Amino acid sequence: RACVRSLAASRLPAMEVVDDSLPESASADGSPELSDEGQQWKDKSRVHAVAHKVFDTMLFAGEVLVDFFGLEKSPYQEHIDIARRQRKRERRRKRMQDAAQQQQEASIIGQMEAPEQEDSADSN
Repeated sequence: RACVRSLAASRLPAMEVVDDSLPESASADGSPELSDEGQQWKDKSRVHAVAHKVFDTMLFAGEVLVDFFGLEKSPYQEHIDIARRQRKRERRRKRMQDAAQQQQEASIIGQMEAPEQEDSADSN
């Protein structure tokens, strides 16, 4: 039986404990210090954060400059705006003409109805 146990034990691989956390060592005052690998990881993280902030700031500044100089507009935007203003002016002028014509027609109809009303008032 002792032989069977030793054979079974020799066939099983040895179990190793793996620590995935950042390697740390204790300093003289007891506070944890990062090893070289941990410090490199922390430095990479800081560099990444700073690079992200710089990129984000530059992107914002670029958007502000593009808006300031009007680079996002069509090169023909001025012509488009002029055409819109002309169409708006033309519609306003046409509405005014239509309103004046309706008012003139109403006054003509009123003048035509006024003698009929006077005739009916005289006959009563």
